[in-house]
Amino acid sequence: MLITKIGTKAASKLIAQETRVTLTRAYAIHQVLIAAALGADYIASYLDKIAATDFEQTARRIADQDLSKTLAQ
Repeated sequence: MLITKIGTKAASKLIAQETRVTLTRAYAIHQVLIAAALGADYIASYLDKIAATDFEQTARRIADQDLSKTLAQ
């Protein structure tokens, strides 16, 4: 299941039904954090893409967001 708005909604419903879920195509740290917050069993990340990301900038963006609002949408 892709880490997109639709994918995270579907994953959330499946996880609530105790279905094991793998979220894929994690290109950025915030996507990994979203998958972890949802309770995904596995996260298929692309480490080369994440390594190329500016970690400090990503961390600031995440700190400024309320993930609970993002996940509730």
